Amino acid sequence: MENVKILAEKVTLLNSKQISVAFSENLKSSLTGGTLSGIKVKKNGVAIDSSDVAFTISGNVVTATTTAASFELTDSITVEFSSSNVADENGNTIKDVVISK
Repeated sequence: MENVKILAEKVTLLNSKQISVAFSENLKSSLTGGTLSGIKVKKNGVAIDSSDVAFTISGNVVTATTTAASFELTDSITVEFSSSNVADENGNTIKDVVISK
């Protein structure tokens, strides 16, 4: 079993309410505690309230969906992973990182 931390590779704007982050490996769909943690989304340098963001996992992608905040093509969007429970299928967690679009 390999034990290499997974890497966030790319942030993509999907629509005005969703962004996705692609990873180097497929992700575990069931997480410790049942919900994703240790993820902050910022739009133009301002943090989006965590209560406004829901995260889902599919394959090697985490999708963030907002209810109140909206995204534009011209926005600077950053996603920070810090002590996150996002993990690959072998249980290796993500390396702490800030990734931008």
